[in-house]
Amino acid sequence: MLHVAASGSYSGHDIGVLLAVILLCFLALAVCGVYLIVSATRRGGQADTTWGQWRYVALLCACGALGFYLWGCSHLLFLDETRQFEACLEAGGPEKAARVNAFVGDFIPLRLLCRTDGGGSYSAGVPGYVNPVVAVLTLGTAAAGAYATSLRAQLRKKSAPEGIER
Repeated sequence: MLHVAASGSYSGHDIGVLLAVILLCFLALAVCGVYLIVSATRRGGQADTTWGQWRYVALLCACGALGFYLWGCSHLLFLDETRQFEACLEAGGPEKAARVNAFVGDFIPLRLLCRTDGGGSYSAGVPGYVNPVVAVLTLGTAAAGAYATSLRAQLRKKSAPEGIER
């Protein structure tokens, strides 16, 4: 878990850090998306090799993961102290929300934790589907990227002259 340092008992995500994360995610999504579009259209929408097709799959998964993470961050962007409490009220109901004594912001997984005076906590502020989708797409990115890399290494090994290994 990646915790954000809280300045007081009622704190959530640091707005400066959250804005930096949003900016970096947006830039990474833009670069990844533009690269995917340019490389796909340059070849008429088709990869010339199997490893190239898997590279496209990895890029699509990465764009999806970044997009969903950015979507989750956008839900947290406008949560001031009052709205944080409202998010806790909506997620846990009036009984749990009445016992909230602190908010803690996590970036991995992306969530706002509502800490209760009994020592428990529950998640609020980010739609429940965001973290599982980001996790699956991130694993898909890693798997497709690793497979594409192994296919490319096999192709290079086959195309290298005998006795010379790259």
